[in-house]
Amino acid sequence: MASDAKMRSSHKRKHAREATQASKVSHVGDKNIQVSPELCQDTLKPCDESPEPNIQHHSPSTKEVVQEDAPPSQDSAADPRGLKKTRGPTKMKDIAVEPGSRIHVEFTDKGEPCGEGSVSLSSYLGPLVREHVSVTLHDWRKLGDDIKVVLWKSIQARFDLEEEWQKAVVFKSMGCIWRASKSRLVSQIQEAKNKGERLRLQPKNIQSRAEWKRFIRAKTSPAFKAVSDKYKAIRHKQIPHTCSRKGMARLAEDMKRNSADPSSVSRVKVWIRSRTRKDGKPVNTEVFETIERVNVVESDLPSSSTTNVREDALSKVLGHDKPGRLRGMGRGMTISKLAFFQTKDKHVAKMQEQQINMQDRINHLENLVNKLVKNKIQQSEEEEKTSPMSVNTNSLNKCKLLDWSGTEDIVAEGRWVSSDPEESVNEIPLGPNAMKVLVDISNKPDAFLWRPTSNMFCFQHAQGKTIAWPADRVIFQMDQQSEEQDNLSMPSSSYNNSRNKCKLFDWTGKDEVVAEGRWHSSDPKALVNGIPLGPNAMIVWVDIPKNHEAFLWRPTIDMTCIEDVVNSAIAWPANKVVLEKISESQDGENASSPSSVNSKSKKRCKLLDVSGSGQIVAEGRWSSSDPDQVVHFVPLGPNAMRVWVDTPKVPTASLWRPSSELEIIEDAIGTTIAWPADKVVFF
Repeated sequence: MASDAKMRSSHKRKHAREATQASKVSHVGDKNIQVSPELCQDTLKPCDESPEPNIQHHSPSTKEVVQEDAPPSQDSAADPRGLKKTRGPTKMKDIAVEPGSRIHVEFTDKGEPCGEGSVSLSSYLGPLVREHVSVTLHDWRKLGDDIKVVLWKSIQARFDLEEEWQKAVVFKSMGCIWRASKSRLVSQIQEAKNKGERLRLQPKNIQSRAEWKRFIRAKTSPAFKAVSDKYKAIRHKQIPHTCSRKGMARLAEDMKRNSADPSSVSRVKVWIRSRTRKDGKPVNTEVFETIERVNVVESDLPSSSTTNVREDALSKVLGHDKPGRLRGMGRGMTISKLAFFQTKDKHVAKMQEQQINMQDRINHLENLVNKLVKNKIQQSEEEEKTSPMSVNTNSLNKCKLLDWSGTEDIVAEGRWVSSDPEESVNEIPLGPNAMKVLVDISNKPDAFLWRPTSNMFCFQHAQGKTIAWPADRVIFQMDQQSEEQDNLSMPSSSYNNSRNKCKLFDWTGKDEVVAEGRWHSSDPKALVNGIPLGPNAMIVWVDIPKNHEAFLWRPTIDMTCIEDVVNSAIAWPANKVVLEKISESQDGENASSPSSVNSKSKKRCKLLDVSGSGQIVAEGRWSSSDPDQVVHFVPLGPNAMRVWVDTPKVPTASLWRPSSELEIIEDAIGTTIAWPADKVVFF
């Protein structure tokens, strides 16, 4: 008796310790769940059935996350009581808990989880809902809001889920997992041999032994057994599948991912695949016969019926689906939801088709633009080959071509390109006494070319191309308005002669020659780059730059300094243009110069450095160009001038022909000296 009293006292102390532990606060996520003290007091009341000695009232401790399909552990030996020891739930400690490292979960176009993240999510939801939701809850829809907040916060802490529709999908999945877990627990209760085994099945989240006993009595009652047998019979009639925990949605997504035509994956194909083993054989004979009938019916149906679930092969063979579900479409899919998704898919497909068409048009336009740009570049390169550098569009380059055979007939009109003997025309050097001309208008198409080629021998073949032409048969023409007022025209074969040559001095006031060229016109109405020349200015063709970086008097966007206008016409101040005067007699007959220069000023000249630097070394007066004229007892000779030195600019500059008494400029002040004709400029 004393031993029995001692044992009862020991049991009471044990129950008191359990009640104290049950009253503690359980921390879950950001919520604290307090177990009611009234429920804890139930454990102190005497029980109708005394537990067997050494019976554990709680199942082995489980962690937060369990993976249901994990392999068994190595520790599978039987325990001392004769029961087989299983591995228990698998712990998923690699689930992220730090913010910013949450697992991303993808969803299908119908809102079902898929991909690698969905596997971790599915493994996490099972143990989570089993830990926080008691099996004694009668209806999942009656789950309290406080528990919902705890569950959702815990899921969001580990998975990248934010939307409300994602929350609805996850809770629906948890509800199914909770019901399946509850069903397995009820099966274990019904299969238990005695009350002691049933008591050992009590989950940790049920703190009251009385509550667990009430749950056991409810699930072992005859009324519940009748309902259970009814649903077991219904489930026995269902055709088994081989999807395991993957589910129809993820199976369909895998089939679409591995298919060349994802749109061809219908629910019929998904259903057949879900009832087939890995080796391609159906799960049983009944499934084999059903698949055969489905294939026969599907082969007779039109292709349009594959999207109509009421008219497809599954509905024909197995009958119409029950309300609220569809075969082969996954959990929660209904006729109404499917119709909505199909409408959305059609709209999205139409938009994608429009986008593809628009992208094709954009690509076509890009190709056209690229071709136009390429052709433009080729055309520009061709024009660079067949037109002069820095060619202006005005009439200063225009010329007429006289028949090279000796007649005065104008056979063509065009634009001068170059007179450089090293310039190539049809890959042949131009040579001396010739010009490169771009033919614009062919006046006599049958006129023979001066230098014909195998595919171009008369002017009808040369229009728009460059040809070589004798320099003495090229007549340059000025603008018609300037021609009428100034009666100016470039003499044939004399475009490079010294009668039009001039030197351009720096317009800023420096006594520096910045370029050499040829004077064209001083008509104020003449155009230079589309702008009237204006008063006190001259049109000059630049041949030789002396100071490449000298700034232009009238710059443009494309031309700012002297090096930009070589072989081009520019405007220059008249008082900064010095014409070279080459006279065949001392009187200077037949000399050409602007009308604004009087006869007295024509004898005034400047002497340029004989070394070619372009620097003015002295100013003076022209005296003679007679080769027989004697200068300091020495004949003047050809291409030379006799000049009086009035003002030295560089006194130490060397003389062209020094003597024992005259060596530098300052020695020659007030006397005459010989100077190269091309180094004398008149002003």
